[in-house]
Amino acid sequence: MRRSILLSTAALGIAILPLGAAQAQDPFEGPYIGLHAGVFSGNVDVNAGKEVFGGPVDGFMGGVLAGYNFHKAPDRTVMWGIEADVGFGDVNGTGTEMCQLDCNPDVYGYEMNTDGHLRLRINFPQGMWNFYGAGGVAFGRLKLTEDDAVMYAGTFVGPSVGAGVEGFLGPNLIARAEALYDFYCDKNVEYVNQEWGNISLSGFTVRGALIFKLPSN
Repeated sequence: MRRSILLSTAALGIAILPLGAAQAQDPFEGPYIGLHAGVFSGNVDVNAGKEVFGGPVDGFMGGVLAGYNFHKAPDRTVMWGIEADVGFGDVNGTGTEMCQLDCNPDVYGYEMNTDGHLRLRINFPQGMWNFYGAGGVAFGRLKLTEDDAVMYAGTFVGPSVGAGVEGFLGPNLIARAEALYDFYCDKNVEYVNQEWGNISLSGFTVRGALIFKLPSN
């Protein structure tokens, strides 16, 4: 009888071990995928020697994301993560040449319809809520036109920082709100008309995301 009780107790303990491990794991820990959408608002500045021009750009940007949150630090108050995203949209603006004397300024157009990020995250989970900061690299493809003729098209790369908050809507469904600032490195480029110029691009993104938590086992 005693042996049967001991065997039953051991079997129950072994059965409970996976449950205990699942309960110990933070609900935000592990892999995830999702969709994001928001608004980009930034500025383009161009210095082409005698020509200086620029203007604001803004518009919609949305796409997909994927990431992984790692085990917490020993004090179990911090959890690290990595995330990548890509977005497509309609971000554009116009500007005119800054004339110092009387002139007939050209009209310039700016389009950035693709962007992406690769970021490290530091998470501060609080039960079913998660507050985080993020930093990494941003990518954005900009096209510059003059009177509807393409002068330059290329990819900009630079640092990105941001912060946000997440909360569970259901067992595997997470809602997110965040803000990002991307300050791309200036580029010295040659236009199609063989003129050289310096282009700078930067901007804020405010966006939301719907995230699907994937099984981690």
